[in-house]
Amino acid sequence: MADECTKVHQYGGQAVIEGVMMRGKNHFAVACRRANGEIVVTVEPVEKGILGKLKWLNKPFLRGALALIDTMVLGMKSLMWAANIAMEDEQAARTKEKE
Repeated sequence: MADECTKVHQYGGQAVIEGVMMRGKNHFAVACRRANGEIVVTVEPVEKGILGKLKWLNKPFLRGALALIDTMVLGMKSLMWAANIAMEDEQAARTKEKE
């Protein structure tokens, strides 16, 4: 039981359009609220970044800069997914107005 209490969990996240992205060690998930109130979720594995592929880059300054780039790429991917959900809802609303 003591081992479970001292485990280090690596989670992080960020806000996206009408939702949130959460990242764990091996996966990330994005959840967004649609205009009708439905919650849409996607879960994907986190690919090994450049640090996981090229161990010689695991130096203090490089590690931080490359981790920042990996984080920014994942954040942009999550934001684009959320933006696509919002655009689908907006297009559906416009189509409904025209009818």
